[in-house]
Parts: sequence; C-alpha cells; structure tokens
Amino acid sequence: MTIKRAVVRGLTPEDLASWYTPRDAVTYASQCLGPKGAQDAVWRLIAAGFVETAAASTSMTKKGQQPQLEIDPMTIPTNLWESYSPQTSDLWGAAQARFWIPGPSGTSDSTTVLFAGIRINPDDLRRHISKSAAEQSHTAVGNERPKTTEGEAKKRLPDPLLKAWYEVYKQAYGGTSKDTENMAEQSVAGMFPDKSVSRERIRELRGSQKRGRKQSESAK
Repeated sequence: MTIKRAVVRGLTPEDLASWYTPRDAVTYASQCLGPKGAQDAVWRLIAAGFVETAAASTSMTKKGQQPQLEIDPMTIPTNLWESYSPQTSDLWGAAQARFWIPGPSGTSDSTTVLFAGIRINPDDLRRHISKSAAEQSHTAVGNERPKTTEGEAKKRLPDPLLKAWYEVYKQAYGGTSKDTENMAEQSVAGMFPDKSVSRERIRELRGSQKRGRKQSESAK
C-alpha cells in the first residue's frame, strides 16, 4: 500500500496546524448535529474519504525490522482506514491512529503504521456538516448575535460555541506548557475561522494568570 506524502500537494506543518484535531472535529459536529452521534458522523466521513486527513509524523514498522520515522506531514490514504486498529489507537483523544497492514497472500510479512498528530481538513468537514442549523437554534433560544455593519468581515462567535470550544481546549492543553494566550487564539481561530473572538473574551475564560509569561518575567 502506498503512503502519499502530504508535502507533495503543498501541505506544510503550518497549514496542518490550522486544521481540526479529531477532538475539535467532533466538537464542531456536535454543535451542528447534537452530541449524540457526532463522533460517528465524523468517522463515517473519514472512512468514506469525504474529508481529508493528514498526520504530523509517521512511524512504519515492517515485521522483523526497525521502525522508519517520517517527521514531515503526510496525507492518510482513504483505503488505509480499512486497516485501522481501534484497540491500539487513540484517535479522538491523543490524535493517534495505528494501522495493521497484512503482507502479500501466502506470506507472514506485515507492516504496522502509526500516525501521530492527526488533523482533519476543516473545509471538507464544513462542506458535509453544516453549522447553520446550530446557529439558528442558538438564535431561537435568545442567543442572538449582535448586529454588524456592512463593512465587517466576521461576526461575533456566540457564547455557547465559545464555551464549547474552551471545554475542548482545556482537555487538550490545560495544565501543559502549550497553554498560552497565543495558542488559545490560534485554536479558536482554527475552529471558527469565519467568526470573531476578542482577546478579552478568551482571557475571561482562561483567567489573567494564564497568559504564557516568559520565565524571565516571572522571576522578576
């Protein structure tokens, strides 16, 4: 089975960082479809090839040989998901997936592939799961978005969606060295690229004591 490098199509590590993590993808789907069945909906799109997936790094191990590491982004071929091993993977939590690929018929050769840092193309996901229904439901219960002028490019992210994002963000980065103000801004912008979220709203959720101060500043 051929593993296609994502860098061939121009996908850089920076591009990959703007994609959804599997956890982010499920959170997005839950806002559109409700929490029940959101994960299954994302999985069906992945397995059917409707949404592109890629990984930040890859380890391939042929039976009896040492692992071969690849630290450049790679797309994950759609047909490879047929060999996905859920028992030895943590796709929805750690964004890792392991595959077992049998060797040619009549041989005992096999290859194990581990993808780490898996991301999901947000454009593909939005194309097949619309968020408009979720936004309409929030408006119906009184969470109306503020009016915007004609010249504004983005509209304010509703509070329920912001809070849902923050719950996912805390599980992914809370208590780690990556939990900085810049990381939080990048995370919410990647999840809701068409919405506006001010730094003050993010600080209200994270708390002023978590702004990622440099060690030299903390020591003063």
